[in-house]
Amino acid sequence: MHHHLAAFSFAVCITAAGLAAQGEVDSRSTARKGASVWLINELTTDATVDIQGSEMSASTTTSRTLHLQVADVDAEGNYLVEIEIVRVHGTYVAPDRQIDIAFDSADGSVPTGMKKDLLAGAGMRFEAKVSPAGRLLELGEGTDALLTTTRGARANMHAPTRAGLVQIVTGAFGILPAKKTAGGAQWQLDCLRVVGMTPVLARVRATLSKVDLDTFEIDGTGTVDLDMDRIVELHGSSGAEAAETARQVRNTKVNSGKIVRKQVTSRADGFVESASETVELDVEVEEPTTGAMASHIKMANRWRRTTEANALPKQ
Repeated sequence: MHHHLAAFSFAVCITAAGLAAQGEVDSRSTARKGASVWLINELTTDATVDIQGSEMSASTTTSRTLHLQVADVDAEGNYLVEIEIVRVHGTYVAPDRQIDIAFDSADGSVPTGMKKDLLAGAGMRFEAKVSPAGRLLELGEGTDALLTTTRGARANMHAPTRAGLVQIVTGAFGILPAKKTAGGAQWQLDCLRVVGMTPVLARVRATLSKVDLDTFEIDGTGTVDLDMDRIVELHGSSGAEAAETARQVRNTKVNSGKIVRKQVTSRADGFVESASETVELDVEVEEPTTGAMASHIKMANRWRRTTEANALPKQ
């Protein structure tokens, strides 16, 4: 028993010493003008909803194939990023309503009804300005057109709303420190996430857990809440849109919420190599049309690399 404890303690000391010996590293994005990446972002939401004693469940999985390119870098080092939603496909299952739908923007058909909602945003482009720390500074050209297309997609829990676009852009860079950071160091950051179609605030404690020559790994854990002022600030909306965001937040109460994240980021191009994130929470929502609703929601968000050759299914 003592031998096992000694061996474990030795391994912990060696790991800590190895991280410390690397000194401070710049874990911010290293993307340069012209850098590009092909990514698949798969989002799965499992929800159980209780409406006035009647329980319903639904599960949606949406995979988006994305192409991101750094079109320019400004004088402050921020990136102008062009994003194309190349393909959208997935499934929507609601057993209580006997719904089981598969959808794919690459199947050549003209979508109608619920499929049209589920495929919202496919084939569209927008721009964003992003800091080297992966923080979204603003959404740019193409955003309004995309939001106009997706605004009516009420059947789609993963519709690319403004908050959803924030999540897409920042997810490609990951959670990064704002300055040089030693291996093993921790930092706190706020992240905007979308649950159903309601934006929520994730307060994440991140750790630079591993540094290699080609990649570094960051782990994060935290809580999820509804700090309305901070959500509207990260959301980047104004006027009627900000008022609607505030209304959604006011009508929602988070009883418990947590987030767990792990990511591997490339030191060569500054984008994520892979990432996985789980958000789980219990919420209560008060809506004029449906009354009180209690929900348990689990959302899994995964990122992985792909290539242009594999972006669309082979014909």
